[in-house]
Amino acid sequence: MHKKLFLILSSVLLLIVLTSCEERKGIVDQPQVFSIQPVSVPSRLNISRIKAYSISFKVTHPNGVDAIGNVSAIFFGSNQFDSLLTIDLYDDGGVNNPGDTDVIARDGIFTNTFLSDSMVFPLGIIYIKASVLDNAQRELQTDFIPCISLFNKAPVLVSLSAPDTLPSGSPPVLFSVMVQDSNGIEDVPSVTLRLKQQNLTVFSTELNSLSITAVDSGLYGAYFDSTFAAERIGDYRLEFQAVDLSEDSSNALTQAIYLENTAPEVFGISMRNTIQRPTSGVDTLHVKISANDSQGLSDILSVGFIAILVGGDTSSFLPMLDDGDTPSNGDDLANDGRYSTIIQIQPQNQTGTYIFEFSSDDKVGNTSVVSTDTLEVLP
Repeated sequence: MHKKLFLILSSVLLLIVLTSCEERKGIVDQPQVFSIQPVSVPSRLNISRIKAYSISFKVTHPNGVDAIGNVSAIFFGSNQFDSLLTIDLYDDGGVNNPGDTDVIARDGIFTNTFLSDSMVFPLGIIYIKASVLDNAQRELQTDFIPCISLFNKAPVLVSLSAPDTLPSGSPPVLFSVMVQDSNGIEDVPSVTLRLKQQNLTVFSTELNSLSITAVDSGLYGAYFDSTFAAERIGDYRLEFQAVDLSEDSSNALTQAIYLENTAPEVFGISMRNTIQRPTSGVDTLHVKISANDSQGLSDILSVGFIAILVGGDTSSFLPMLDDGDTPSNGDDLANDGRYSTIIQIQPQNQTGTYIFEFSSDDKVGNTSVVSTDTLEVLP
């Protein structure tokens, strides 16, 4: 009987393994076509000064990256006939060609840099085409990709508006900057806000285009409330900077800001006040409490309690969780600010009155006011 059962289980396991292998094989063996597609191609070149630009294309091949022989980018004049420049592209992670700015070797993305030399690129529209040749001498080319060659002037940040203090519990406040660009405000696709502390960037985000105030001017900004100070407290510096389509950066405008971060609070305890100590087995005590933080729940490091037996011992800090794992700790919904745990009451537990002291710590070291409740463990 045992031998028959063993053979049945072995057959089932073998079927599972074979099925799993076939599924994995199906994924691995999905053929890739021979193709080349643009990844990052500049739309504008500033030829008023020599500037380095990066260009990259993604190449796939049925036989993998080893089957790719050569990848190059070719620059043409406005007639799409006269070749201005040809550069090889590399997929080496910058190892063999340190200046190519390729990041990951053998990922199929081929990259290199070139210089916007006015002796090479005429003023006006130029075109870029990439070409790939595999080891079997098969060639593929992309369509012509237009690019504007111009004498560019970098955008200018004119003014900024942001608070010098962000109080705990603050409603949304606008952080904004006025940008001017002589090539038209549509030349500015990106304005970045960086939060710095001691010259180290701790947060960075792209601002939204809020309004176009003139052909060459626009307001960029975003609203932030006190959750901006999650995991942060003290003196910081805001830095605003724009980048145009020619990848030229504006001046940077900065302003000091103080981020206030106050302690979390715990409230709304839910637990039984009495429980009978079992003579055998275990009984369970579900404990729940809510926690809040003016900087948001992401600023909360821990929620939990210590249990003090009156006239007896004190437990270590027992953490409570807000992860939605109902079977393990009784929490019903993750990330709703309601924290839970399940305590097992066993025959060896001491009877008596227990004082539960609940508290919460945040990520900058603030601790909440303690909230208490009692539990009577009856004999």
